[in-house]
Amino acid sequence: MTTGRLRAVLAAAGVDAHGDDLADALWLASLSTKDGVRTPDPPVREDSPPAPAPPPPPLVVPPRRSDPPSPAPTTVPVHLPRHVGGGAVAGVPTSVAGVRALRDPSALARALRPVKRRVPSPRLRVVDDRATADLIADTGLWLPVVRPVRERWLDLALVVDDSASMVVWRQSVRELRGVLEQLGAFRDVRQWRVTTDGPPVLHGEARRSSARSVRELVDPTGRRVVLVVSDGLGAAWRDGGMTRLLTTWGKAGPVAVLQPLPLRLWRRTGLPVVPTSLRAPRPAAPNTDLARATGTGVAVPVLELEPEWLGPWAALVGGSTWTDLAVAVAPTPATAEPPDSPEALLESFRRAASAGAYRLACLLSAVPLSLPVMRLVQHAELPDSRPAQLAEVFLGGLLRRVTPTDARVDPDEIQYDFAPGVRDLLLDTVTRADALRLLTAVSRHLAAPNARPLDFRAVLADPDGAGTAELDRASRPFAEVARTVLARFPRPTRRITTRTVDAPIRRVHRPFLFVGLGGTGIRIGAEVERRLRDDLCGPDGTALVRTGLRPYQLPGFQQFVYVDVAEEGPRLLRGAVPDAAHRGVASRNRHHSEGLSRFSSFAKVATHLRANLDQEVLSWLPPRLNQPKVTPLGRGSGGLPTVARAVLFDALSRQPSPVLDPLTDAVHRIAESATDPNEDWEVYVAFSVSGGTGAGLFLDYLHLVDDAVRRVAPRRRIHPVVLLPSAVDHSDRQGGLNAGSALTDLIQLSDSGRGTVRHPGRDLNLTLDVVEPAMLFDGPDGSTQAATSIVTTVLQVDPRVVLVRATSLVTTPPGPGVPGHPEARALLREWRRARRTPKPADFLPWRRRFTEERHLFTRAEQVGLVHRFLCAAWKGQVTADDPHVPRVVTYSPPRLPTTMRLHLDGSWSGLVEAYEDWLVAGHTPNRFELGACLLETVVDGSVDPVPAPLFTAMLEPSDEPDEFRTDVLPAALALRFAGVTGTYDNLDELRNG
Repeated sequence: MTTGRLRAVLAAAGVDAHGDDLADALWLASLSTKDGVRTPDPPVREDSPPAPAPPPPPLVVPPRRSDPPSPAPTTVPVHLPRHVGGGAVAGVPTSVAGVRALRDPSALARALRPVKRRVPSPRLRVVDDRATADLIADTGLWLPVVRPVRERWLDLALVVDDSASMVVWRQSVRELRGVLEQLGAFRDVRQWRVTTDGPPVLHGEARRSSARSVRELVDPTGRRVVLVVSDGLGAAWRDGGMTRLLTTWGKAGPVAVLQPLPLRLWRRTGLPVVPTSLRAPRPAAPNTDLARATGTGVAVPVLELEPEWLGPWAALVGGSTWTDLAVAVAPTPATAEPPDSPEALLESFRRAASAGAYRLACLLSAVPLSLPVMRLVQHAELPDSRPAQLAEVFLGGLLRRVTPTDARVDPDEIQYDFAPGVRDLLLDTVTRADALRLLTAVSRHLAAPNARPLDFRAVLADPDGAGTAELDRASRPFAEVARTVLARFPRPTRRITTRTVDAPIRRVHRPFLFVGLGGTGIRIGAEVERRLRDDLCGPDGTALVRTGLRPYQLPGFQQFVYVDVAEEGPRLLRGAVPDAAHRGVASRNRHHSEGLSRFSSFAKVATHLRANLDQEVLSWLPPRLNQPKVTPLGRGSGGLPTVARAVLFDALSRQPSPVLDPLTDAVHRIAESATDPNEDWEVYVAFSVSGGTGAGLFLDYLHLVDDAVRRVAPRRRIHPVVLLPSAVDHSDRQGGLNAGSALTDLIQLSDSGRGTVRHPGRDLNLTLDVVEPAMLFDGPDGSTQAATSIVTTVLQVDPRVVLVRATSLVTTPPGPGVPGHPEARALLREWRRARRTPKPADFLPWRRRFTEERHLFTRAEQVGLVHRFLCAAWKGQVTADDPHVPRVVTYSPPRLPTTMRLHLDGSWSGLVEAYEDWLVAGHTPNRFELGACLLETVVDGSVDPVPAPLFTAMLEPSDEPDEFRTDVLPAALALRFAGVTGTYDNLDELRNG
């Protein structure tokens, strides 16, 4: 077998091996020996049947009728160990990969940097070489000069609540301690336990340690920080016992409570809080010395286990100025009655829990329950959720412990089940597709070849019945792993024989159109082409020959269109076919729109456009002043989106066929080859938002593609595939500005419901019902992940085969139009900052597709937001430093201890812009909960008949009427109240009532 043939076979099996990889594999294979002698081939018996011929390569045929389902690979179910009764069967003990409890430990470490300092030691001394040399030179006396050693500033006592409810946070505490120890800020990090189910008692870290005096944590020198980790559910938090303990420690040094539950649940614990501002007179000041802006008594900060909470507290310990924090107050007694039926229990949980927690509870109903499995499910299905949402499920009254209370097992091995009747109710909300996706996502995680420092015990079902571990017959598996994957799992008892399983033949027939914009889009398309050929055409490219296609030729219903200002397509597409001899067949599925401009420089393009197109069509083209010099255009648009769009408009105005014909030809070929004219079309438009061509053309091409496809395919789905700067190594300022502008337009497009662009000679409308939410890909492997996502859909691959990491550009609370992706929010921040304080080299007018300043919110969303702000102002929940010339506006909801602070430019007209800035800033604790409270605010005239004074000030006329005063504000006043029935329908009627 040649190396080319070997590489083709490996590629068909899903192994992407390059030259170095093949050389290493062959070399290692040549060294495979036993006791220094190469292992001989097994002898062949004379009476044994002849070896079967190797199976032919898989044949992919577009089906004309319904095909039977493809066989699934042989798998082995994975169960939790047996702790309780029930019939037992044989299983094989192993350990499987867990997941981390903390989402971003490095962010926590960065937040704690203010406490990372060194001070002179009061005890240790070291010889000062320079001072000693100076003394000898000056006096002739050979005497050493010593100075204090600089040592780490503080000790840390990590006191962990040892109540029964804290078992869910054991893993989080372990990871937090690791962060604190690796931070390098503390001389010593020591963990303690405190029981709170009764009177608080301090213990050492060891489980069997005896009671210790609470004064052991009091450092007379004031150089010890005490961090208490607790959910506040123990009895000692409600009867004042822990309050007295914290006061004792707070007299000697800084004390704070780390509350792992989310802020909105704190009022249900013994740790309610109020917001205030604190100031430390000096670094590491005791809590008793802290000045507080409101309230009296010893201020004990209560913090979420998130960077945006730890950062301000660390700054306070470091001796900063006034810092906004939440401090503990006296709890109120709990009076809730427990529900008496499964329906009432679930309804009570649903009312109190967040949407993410309820969704997680529904998914958990399909698996056995232990903490590691719960974390696996959360990681696989809700990767953007927080540990607090798992805690909501764990502490929401739905679960019961199954493992006997007297069993001495690790907390991670304790098994739980839903209360009687609750699992069935939750399973009613889980579809079969949800259950399958969950099973396969967890299975993929277990099969991943990563290092697994967080393994937990499990049992593999042994179909051979020879395992040594016991497994309950009624046990519910939480994952499946292929037998061929089991070789990577640690098995302390016996070896499981692996069997070769033939890969199922995949039948593909759905019409597929790929449009790649710019160099990034072309690279993704080349990778998609290569993978499709590997999978459909077989190792030697001949699997489709019997259907009338040539070797390595893809079916006609799969077409690719490549668009670029530069002329680099042929070079970027070389790897899509095995060698040059087969490049001709690729042209049957490819269509190019490259080198669109007949001019060599952008200056000539702009001159031609200004002379031949009316200003209404060219309203987006900036004036000639400070026009960038981009030449030659054959090398690209110079990283400027407006330059790329100008080249497109120039081509459309002169001769549109180089732009439109490739799209039209691709669509017609798909239509001619498709087996079912009513089949859904899958259309992918891939581009980078940081490059000039992709960011400049994506909006126009979404319209052009839809216009071409809708003529023959009424049923279509258009998927924008968006690569962020980190995925294409465009992390410079210019790439970030391109991305921020492009994301703003994408958000507007997704929220508006319909898009329209004006092209030379015609207007194009885009119905957004056919446009799927944009998929954002980031990180060094973003291009590979994008190609994997596309191929997975095209081949209709069982989701167990591959895991794709992508984030959908969908709205997240507290408002429409704001992506939850952290890199996307950072890009939006950078773009908005640059618009206010541009730099000469930014060329901002040449990075956007519209001349007007674009909001993240559509006009309807702006009206709704202002309406809610007016309602909050009516109820007295909004304050301003100056009601008539507002610069700092604060929203203080009654249900939350944190506040929203907006910075305006002295006019209420900037309210929407200031709110958008606050959304993308991302540093306000619990901004989602704050935004959600604001967007739920309504006025009931019977309860609040008179507005607060600020409401009237917001409506005062302005000397310079603008769009806010003439359009948005009147519409907000006339907007109907949501969910309120009464005499008045809107604020206009209420204020004039």
